[in-house]
Amino acid sequence: MNVSEDLINIFKILGESTRLNIVNFLQEEEKSAQEIQKALDKSQSIISQRLKNLIDADIIVVQRKQHQKYYRIKYPKILEIISNMEDLISKRAKEKIDKLTDNDILDTLF
Repeated sequence: MNVSEDLINIFKILGESTRLNIVNFLQEEEKSAQEIQKALDKSQSIISQRLKNLIDADIIVVQRKQHQKYYRIKYPKILEIISNMEDLISKRAKEKIDKLTDNDILDTLF
């Protein structure tokens, strides 16, 4: 794969809500699959599939401690990328709101 294909693949992986929520949940510290499942309120099979996708994409890593697996972000830089994208989305939304005229607002209300 080349850099463009890798970038596309990462954005595709993070473009699915459960996978993105898992990455966001792992921001602070490593978590077990059970903790992730409970926090996201998803079935064990869905969490397992999404964790595998994130591992295969080299976004998270797994480590066995005693009899349980723990997951963490492999490259914290990915969190900066997500944060930058969130900032960009917020900025774009604000710009759209700022461009609205009083007539646009009235048309929406009535």
